[in-house]
Amino acid sequence: DNFTQVLERASKSASDVSTSANEILVASEQMASGATQQDQEITNTSSAVEELTVSMKQVSNNAEASAEGARAALEAVSQAREELAATSGRFGIDLRPLDASVTTTFVFRWDEQGRRILRLKARAKAIALEDVPRDLRSSDPIVFGTIARELSDSLLAGETAPVTVLAAQGLLRAWDADGTVRPRPWENAARTVARVSAVVVSDDDVAGDLSLPARWSADGPVVLTLAERGSRLYEHGRVTAELSAYRPAAVADTTGAGDAVAAGLAIALAEGRALPDACRFANAVASFALEGPGIEPLAPREAVEARLAR
Repeated sequence: DNFTQVLERASKSASDVSTSANEILVASEQMASGATQQDQEITNTSSAVEELTVSMKQVSNNAEASAEGARAALEAVSQAREELAATSGRFGIDLRPLDASVTTTFVFRWDEQGRRILRLKARAKAIALEDVPRDLRSSDPIVFGTIARELSDSLLAGETAPVTVLAAQGLLRAWDADGTVRPRPWENAARTVARVSAVVVSDDDVAGDLSLPARWSADGPVVLTLAERGSRLYEHGRVTAELSAYRPAAVADTTGAGDAVAAGLAIALAEGRALPDACRFANAVASFALEGPGIEPLAPREAVEARLAR
């Protein structure tokens, strides 16, 4: 019996040792698996750190490129401002630019029908009455120019100059999310037209709807420019004069011709000319604007009067 008990105890001890060995083996395998997993996690972490380092370097490079682009843009704006100031000075124009983060900028293309398709890339903040230096307020005459609704109501309502002409192009524009410019109804047209001496719009601005200038003219004179056909004067809801264009020496650039009409109209009205005569003078002024880019081709008074007399 004692021998049997000894054998049983020996067998049990052997079984316990076997079980312990199995447990040790399983634990060892788990430790090995854990070590492998940890090694993989370390490898993954290392890869992530490397990827993050590359991304940070790319961000840094992009930031440097953006900063360089911003510096180049500022230099271009500064140079353009200096050139414009120099050109304006030759014409006796006192240039007063306003500081802004962007200036109103368009890109354009021509479609199959020869129509200009505009896209708005950037829009300057609206000019308010308080932005205008006091020594420039209520001068005689004033032209309000807008290409993307940059004139505030305070400016239009606060100026009390004897002669004010509004180039209303920008008030008739809206733009989609991608910047594509399209016509829009002129909100508060009656109130705005009544505030100024005359309004200048083009047939392109009204998208060919000639009922619009007729309707607006119920509250004040409206001059519709018609490119090479001259201009049309609307008063009291109807056409009161058709004014022929003056032939330029050459047509190099049509940009700004409508603004030249507005400026010529304001000068002529300030000198006391009647509206039809003022429109003729404005057409003569604008004919010179077609002969080159920018304001360089604008002519002195003697040349304008000579073209009027032809």
